[in-house]
Amino acid sequence: MRLFVSTAEMGYEKIKETIQKYENVELRLDLLELSDKQYEDILSKHKSLIVTCRKTQENKDKRVGYLLKAVENDVDYIDIDIMSKKNIIKNMKKNMKKSNTQLIISFHDYNNTPKDMYLKKIIKKALNMGADFVKIATNIKSNSDMIRLLNLARNNNVIPVGMGDRGKISRIINSLADVPIVYTSIENKTTAEGQINYEILKDILERIKKIE
Repeated sequence: MRLFVSTAEMGYEKIKETIQKYENVELRLDLLELSDKQYEDILSKHKSLIVTCRKTQENKDKRVGYLLKAVENDVDYIDIDIMSKKNIIKNMKKNMKKSNTQLIISFHDYNNTPKDMYLKKIIKKALNMGADFVKIATNIKSNSDMIRLLNLARNNNVIPVGMGDRGKISRIINSLADVPIVYTSIENKTTAEGQINYEILKDILERIKKIE
């Protein structure tokens, strides 16, 4: 299990400081202010990254280029939403053949946690598209939602992510269950509702270890 710090609303110097302090970092390019030169500088010096760039009106012409640049620099992961055009993902996988970068294809439901059958179809679709890992992020409103989401972790290629207040509990359980990646925040700058601060989650895990 690797704890990744998700970055948002930061400038170049703060991002560099964050990367130096934490071992694993998610660059949310759609939520950051970086010039092309600054971005390339970060990629050249740090590989333990998840590079994510959700489509916005501002970045729609540069998004694919950002991800390709990450692949060229052999970062650990790039994240592409499952709703992206198939030819974009296909082209990305083609470029990744010469890279050590792994592909996370992500699905988000900000309102609910879909039924088992639907989630399994999403996972199968993502794997067929070439995903190395499938991130399933859903809004947890009940204990049954949580159980349904966490059960997906039986597949080693799935990264379940709980959103909402109840989602916080699922993130702690994921950390203990050795899910491949757990997303955390710093300085109360979350990129998703339910994200737990890195230091707080580390402290919780250390306390649980002492009980064991």
